[in-house]
Amino acid sequence: MKRLALLVGTSEYPECEKLSPLHGSLLDVDAMQRVLVANGEFATEDVVVLKNASRQAIEDAIHNLFNGRDRQKDDLVLFYFSGHGIVDEANKLFLGTPSTRKEGNKIVKPTTVAATYLQEAMNDSKSQHQVLIFNCCFSGAFAQGLTVMDDGSVNLKEHLGGKGRAILTSSSSTQFSFQPDGEMSIYTRYLVEGIETGAADRDGDSKISVDELHEYAALKVSQESPSMTPAFYPVEQGGKIYIAKVAQAKDDPRLVYRRELEGRIVDGKWSLPARKLLDSLRVRLELSEGDAEGIKSDVLKPILAKARKLEEYEELLKEMLEERNPPSTQELKDLRDYQKDHLRLRDEDVADIDHKCGLKVFASPVIVIPKEVDKPKKESNGLVLDLPNGVKLELVDIPAGSFSMGSDDYDSEKPIHKVTLSAFKIGKYPITQKQYQSVMGNNPSNFKGDNLPVESVSWDDAIAFCKKISEITGQKLSLPSESQWEYACRAGSTGKYCFGDDVNQLEKYGWYDENSGDKTHPVGEKLANSWGLHDMHGNIWEWCEDLWHGNYNGAPTDGSAWLTGGDQNRRSLRGGSWYYGDFGCRSAFRFRNNAF
Repeated sequence: MKRLALLVGTSEYPECEKLSPLHGSLLDVDAMQRVLVANGEFATEDVVVLKNASRQAIEDAIHNLFNGRDRQKDDLVLFYFSGHGIVDEANKLFLGTPSTRKEGNKIVKPTTVAATYLQEAMNDSKSQHQVLIFNCCFSGAFAQGLTVMDDGSVNLKEHLGGKGRAILTSSSSTQFSFQPDGEMSIYTRYLVEGIETGAADRDGDSKISVDELHEYAALKVSQESPSMTPAFYPVEQGGKIYIAKVAQAKDDPRLVYRRELEGRIVDGKWSLPARKLLDSLRVRLELSEGDAEGIKSDVLKPILAKARKLEEYEELLKEMLEERNPPSTQELKDLRDYQKDHLRLRDEDVADIDHKCGLKVFASPVIVIPKEVDKPKKESNGLVLDLPNGVKLELVDIPAGSFSMGSDDYDSEKPIHKVTLSAFKIGKYPITQKQYQSVMGNNPSNFKGDNLPVESVSWDDAIAFCKKISEITGQKLSLPSESQWEYACRAGSTGKYCFGDDVNQLEKYGWYDENSGDKTHPVGEKLANSWGLHDMHGNIWEWCEDLWHGNYNGAPTDGSAWLTGGDQNRRSLRGGSWYYGDFGCRSAFRFRNNAF
């Protein structure tokens, strides 16, 4: 049985100015070569390293790796790539080479290595133990490009076949991978660290399997760059392939202490009892204080890196808001791109900073009538109100009932609690610019269009709109309470969204940062929830009547708005927006902004 590896690093892309140099890619392959030889029991001559190689050289090396004449079924073959990954219109993955170029916005495919070439080489190989590691943008597309079943899962077994295969990717099919300028990429850095320190040996058997290695690296990446989501696709026990041995003895004091540190850290810190236990352990292990602090620093490295990114984001936001608040559409887009593409922070990571700095957001009202009314024209599932200038406002019946409000995903959504509501009616869509204009005589929106949701409306403006439309129609209309909004949004669902938990379905129901094109869209273009409401996920934030409270302790349980205590200057927002990520579009997600 042989252990063979092909490590490909591409750092230069002179033919395509849109592909920036990735100098860290060469550091990546050097580090992987080092640990495979030192810890992975790979012979030096069996680890092939290609740096800035041509497409032909890479493809020849792939063929030799998987299909060389002396390849046997018990051989372990490992392919590693660090460089630019590129996807085409069909979301198929291509690996960049120094000759890669684009014509217009389309990749010239013969200048790349197609992932399908690699897949074919795998399938033709006699080796039944194969590990592929992709450290590149959109790397998850390698697996997704094989087949996606009706439930959204990837059937790797059917399309790759074989035994003992494992695919590790540094990002999803839609994400960029983060590589600091002139440094190793984050994902590879933690792969190497997990092997060299022995920390990736999760079960303590002095061997590191592929699944243990990925679990360790993915955890560290999530601590440092939360918006990156490394993925792991094992086929027929592929995750159990032994990739490296632990150089340290099982009872090595440094390794024992490190494992205890890793196991007891919560939210980036150790509790007082944990610190006492760790101090006692250090003494028993006869570790010096200096050695212990060095190991602590190592464990805290990704957490402190995230803290520095948050500080950088806050400084940038404060400077931006000194010039204008709310920021322009382009400024807000640039801010979110910097947050996600450069800092690798999620919306939920910066939500508290947005709040602290007083960032004003684009928002719209949605209208509620608390009980059945007979005057307006009756329709199949609700009411239609007549507004000035022949404009109509359609409302949908929401049945009485109970539901579990909140989630365990975020502190502001806790505790989950039961709310029982009377029947009410709510707007079928967010208020449009045409409707707002007909009632208020003006249109403050940034994006213009009669059927676009009205935005740049403060909470005070929304209340004034409710008051005036009540006078016009003779009906008492108001903003929904948070519980009314979430109940209506869920429409009976107990999942993260009105359609369940599969985030891949979100694009069918809402406009958010992945599909909006950086703008709002006409209401009603996406699917309605099961109660007939549109745009509850994404497109535009929607005001609620409630004062902002940091959690649900003491919240009303009868569906009424929470108008006591809390932050008297801020009100609640729901639904996410065209510039927000999928996490912020969840039914339970809560946001807040100044009322004025």
